[in-house]
Amino acid sequence: TWALGYSRPHLKERMNADKQDGSRRLQKDDIPRILARAAELDEASPASGNLAELQAIAAEVGISAPALEQALREHDTAARSLAASVVQGSLTHVPGWVRMGTLGVTDRSTAMAYYWIFFAGMLLAPLLLQPLLRAGRPLAGLVFSLILIVFCGANVWGTARAVRWLDRHGWDLLP
Repeated sequence: TWALGYSRPHLKERMNADKQDGSRRLQKDDIPRILARAAELDEASPASGNLAELQAIAAEVGISAPALEQALREHDTAARSLAASVVQGSLTHVPGWVRMGTLGVTDRSTAMAYYWIFFAGMLLAPLLLQPLLRAGRPLAGLVFSLILIVFCGANVWGTARAVRWLDRHGWDLLP
């Protein structure tokens, strides 16, 4: 038996009766969750459908024909747009973070030179701490070194990401 007092045979009989006559009552809050889960399970199956099946399903769940047609138009427009960008081999817009990550340069070799300059700056930052230690200002030297390490590290990371993005989508997108 379960904590609610139902024995398994009783529950099984109740579910069988619900299946036979469709009289099972559901809470309004449960319906979207059940339908969403059913859609997930259905989506996982390899089967596909046609427009007539989609219209029948939409009618069953109470979706109006104009709303379904609008959703189909939006879907088709998005699919055509994606297909066009794939055919072109690249996107037509370079995100701002990529432009910032390449520091305004338009070729890979210069961007990689900036990458290595910032990498060297990150490694050499602790050496800049030495003069301030000798001058008796260790806290100022430590703060300066940490700021330089963070600045150079962020630029190494940003430049690497931007170069990777441009390697995938094409350097010809930059002006």
